[in-house]
Amino acid sequence: MKKTANNGALTLPHGVTLTTTGLVCKRDLSSNEWKTLGETLVLCRESIQWALGDWMCDGCHRYGERKAIAIAKGIPYAYHTLENLARVARAFEHSRRREGLYWSHHDEVAALEPSEQDLWLDRAIRENWSSKQLRQKITEDGFDHSPEDDLEKYVDWLDNAMQVIATKLYDKVAPWESNELGTYLKGQPDALWSLVAVVGKAKIFIVETDQFLQGLLVEATP
Repeated sequence: MKKTANNGALTLPHGVTLTTTGLVCKRDLSSNEWKTLGETLVLCRESIQWALGDWMCDGCHRYGERKAIAIAKGIPYAYHTLENLARVARAFEHSRRREGLYWSHHDEVAALEPSEQDLWLDRAIRENWSSKQLRQKITEDGFDHSPEDDLEKYVDWLDNAMQVIATKLYDKVAPWESNELGTYLKGQPDALWSLVAVVGKAKIFIVETDQFLQGLLVEATP
């Protein structure tokens, strides 16, 4: 595919211009100015993927996704790449982006839940992993969580499930003058009672397991 010509240029500090084909310095730079220029160029390199992703997200927010896509397809940049950059940008608000890691690290974990993203990114920082090493570790043991983390997920899931059940039961009860749940349940099949009993016992079991694990953690702590 032939590259589309673009006569635009970006003006940098100290009279420096950045074009699609290179850097133009129109005057002599001091050593400090020259160093600052290098730092600026490195910053551009490190941030351009985030910047393009944020730009795409901003366009979708301002003009709607359809119009933003139409505009984005008109610039000399592969749209599927912009789409991928926007996907990662949406997965991480600015406060959760790690300055000590590359954009590619974030890309590797973008499809995970936020808590899992933080877990893996923190490990990548501690272990000084490259993005390739991070991908390998996730592939090897993507479910490498502490029992406490998994238990918390199960408890949250069960609480949500019980809230849904309670809401549906209340919807059944509400039309009657009496909103006593027990009055309604007495007229229902035994299967409904069994379901309520099982859910209740399951929650008790999980809470007791959590308490047991917490005790083990306390005992194991030096």
